[in-house]
Amino acid sequence: MRKMRKFRRARISVLVLVGFAACALPATAAIGSVKVKTGAYVQAPSGKKPWGYFYTKGSKVTGATLYARMTDKTKKTCVPAGLYADTSGLISVSVKPKGGAAKVKSNGKFSFAAKGVGISGLKGNVSGKFKSSNKATFKASINIRGCKSPRLNFKKAIYTAGG
Repeated sequence: MRKMRKFRRARISVLVLVGFAACALPATAAIGSVKVKTGAYVQAPSGKKPWGYFYTKGSKVTGATLYARMTDKTKKTCVPAGLYADTSGLISVSVKPKGGAAKVKSNGKFSFAAKGVGISGLKGNVSGKFKSSNKATFKASINIRGCKSPRLNFKKAIYTAGG
């Protein structure tokens, strides 16, 4: 009788341990670095809303292109000299990381201070996180000689092009 009780206790404790291990497996599978593909991650245009994309090479982010409305200090729409607005009022701005490509960290995050491509007086920041090798989120803000974009938040960037 005592041997059966010990056997039951052992069986129950093994089942409990297996249950905990099964619960822990999905959490540990998501931890670690995300494989970043070479190409572009695009937040698709939707009506007249801001949109954009960033491009990668290996495990580094090499630049971004953003389409956004810009305003001055009085909240009036402005277009910086040398740029133009399309029919929906969005201005296209291409940026690169200052000091070379931005490395993606092991947790899938990246950030860089932006410099303009052919645009003087640009200040900006781009940051983001890879959810998987096919999905990412990123945020950006741009200021060009007093014309400022609101904080752009792109939550559904999808890998679309290979390099």
